[in-house]
Amino acid sequence: MFVFLYKFDENGFLIADVTNYQKYELLYNHIIVNSQNLYMPDKGLSLDESMISYMGRNKMKVFIPLKPIRVGFKAFILTEFKRGYVYNWSLYEGKDSTSDRKIPIKIKQLC
Repeated sequence: MFVFLYKFDENGFLIADVTNYQKYELLYNHIIVNSQNLYMPDKGLSLDESMISYMGRNKMKVFIPLKPIRVGFKAFILTEFKRGYVYNWSLYEGKDSTSDRKIPIKIKQLC
């Protein structure tokens, strides 16, 4: 899927050195903004870690042996716990070696 996604600058030129995450970032942000505009959740929100099954080749793919879905993309998801509506989510991009915080910055940005 990532092979067919390209990122262009404001002048219409193809950007060569682009990571897989940057390739689909515009689509990813568009989906999140629209889902937040279409629905306002109740007070009860839940932040959870989830696995998205994926068996292809990708550098962002992770292996967690104790999960029901062992191989795929790891995501942090903010949902409304009554209906299960996904209000916001973020894919795990890999271990951040520059940060020694207990709570990753990505999780703070979801809330």
